[in-house]
Amino acid sequence: TFDQAAIYTIHGFCQRVLQDRAFETGSLFDTELVTDQTVLLRQLVEDYWRKQFYRAGRLPVMFALKEELSPDALLPLVRSCLSHPFLKLLSPVDGQDAAALAAKLEDIFTALQEVWRADKEAIRAPFGSGAEWAKQPYNDDELMAEAFRQLDHCLGAPDFPPAALDALQTFRSSAIAAGTRKKAKAPAPTHRFFDLCEDLASAEERYVIGLKLEAYRYVEQELPRRKDELKIQFFDDLLRRLHSTLAGDRGPALATLLRRQYAAALIDEFQDTDPLQYDIFRRVFAGPQNHLFLIGDPKQSIYG
Repeated sequence: TFDQAAIYTIHGFCQRVLQDRAFETGSLFDTELVTDQTVLLRQLVEDYWRKQFYRAGRLPVMFALKEELSPDALLPLVRSCLSHPFLKLLSPVDGQDAAALAAKLEDIFTALQEVWRADKEAIRAPFGSGAEWAKQPYNDDELMAEAFRQLDHCLGAPDFPPAALDALQTFRSSAIAAGTRKKAKAPAPTHRFFDLCEDLASAEERYVIGLKLEAYRYVEQELPRRKDELKIQFFDDLLRRLHSTLAGDRGPALATLLRRQYAAALIDEFQDTDPLQYDIFRRVFAGPQNHLFLIGDPKQSIYG
């Protein structure tokens, strides 16, 4: 009776279960299956961008532009994260939103402006061709003149291009330490300005991480609601919806119904499945009353 067996792709099996067990899985009856959700993802990333930046202060926007962040830059990251449903994100900015990280960035930048205005001549003094402690660019008059011109621009002018902020990287205390000769005749210079440049670089990095995380989390939360609103679902939504049902309160009852319907399940080319797909079939068929066969080719597997 093998010719009477139900044969599906994994997505096809999930779709059939969702259609046949709509009440158990909470599925809408008139949902359209779409093959590409790129347009919707782009709309959501652009929505996040507008919410984040249309009313933001000037400085956070400048740093975002300096880092070449844009909806187009965020879209591949968001798409990649969404394709891994069990993904756990670890970051140094957990519990801090982008607005708080931007405020920290602005505070440090304001302190830098104040120190530069009050002590710019002392900050300039250790650099140039007479700097016996230094390697390039710190002992080059021409390079340092351009760096100080950019500092004047971004710390003193009311308007400046995002690229002018790059000069601040040159004056980080860690960059100066790296630019110090091993057998220097004079010690490397120290100043609160250099420490603030270091703090700013760290705050900038955290701000960028915060923006990326917040963009992903916004799309992750908003995407299911927008899909329900439009009555559409993507291929991976078939897997996610069935898995969430099986993992939830209604899961045991649904699994029992499926075990009665199918005595055994055989998954061919198992090396090409992912953890979500495996967990769906494990929850349904890996019990004493049923049989689950995993058929794979280890020579084709990249998973060892």
